[in-house]
Amino acid sequence: MGTSAIDSYIFGEGTEMVLPNEMGIQEVFELHPVAVLSADLQAKHPQIRTYIGKSKKRPEVKVRLSATPLGINAWLLFPNGEHRFLQPVTHKKRYISYSR
Repeated sequence: MGTSAIDSYIFGEGTEMVLPNEMGIQEVFELHPVAVLSADLQAKHPQIRTYIGKSKKRPEVKVRLSATPLGINAWLLFPNGEHRFLQPVTHKKRYISYSR
């Protein structure tokens, strides 16, 4: 993902993002915007965006992602029932990935 996409926090339809998978290997996911905030809340917080997507290599692997000025939060859902999370530890610099 290019720096401009990270800086803007707003990704268009069909944006591709590389995320670490359950093995720590980079995997490309295709994202699509989805509205979860009410219109009023979205207007008050235009920098917060939410997305759904799936792996380009393994379409059965799904992702839900939110992008904020603090970074991205991702929830990867695997067909075997495993869930993996990606959360920022420091502003735009480091992330932690864990399963739960």
